[in-house]
Amino acid sequence: MNGSASSPKIPLPALALGIAGLIPFIACTLSLVAVHAIADEIVWRSLQAYGAVILSFLGAVHWGAAIVSGNTLHLGKSLGFGVLPCLLGWAVLSIQPPPGGTLALLMLGFTGQFVADRLATDRGLLPPWYLDLRRILTVLVLTTLGLIFVFSPVTAIGR
Repeated sequence: MNGSASSPKIPLPALALGIAGLIPFIACTLSLVAVHAIADEIVWRSLQAYGAVILSFLGAVHWGAAIVSGNTLHLGKSLGFGVLPCLLGWAVLSIQPPPGGTLALLMLGFTGQFVADRLATDRGLLPPWYLDLRRILTVLVLTTLGLIFVFSPVTAIGR
């Protein structure tokens, strides 16, 4: 199962809530890039916190899938895929790397989580539509973070 065109459609509630979950990323990006709200540290902290929370949320999906499947063969991998994004989010919040480093860690986390989602889908632990949804959301999240990295004065501090 690879999320191909023959995949079942993404359920509307999952699509709607997934897209709604992009609002904080988009709002922070607009604020940091278009408005240049560098003086407003609340926007930057909000982006860091939201990114960390969403990474943890995505990791929890793997725990849920492992618990429901009862597949002990891949249990360690599934649980590990669930813990790593939480640890990365915690690192972003506790270590407080420079802005460019924070963005790089978040981008790494979202990319890595997509790879984990792909592996879990290929093993039948997650439905194909979930990978389709994650592909859309991951591209959009990485785009917002990339725009901040390239165009926001906040990253100039860390360069």
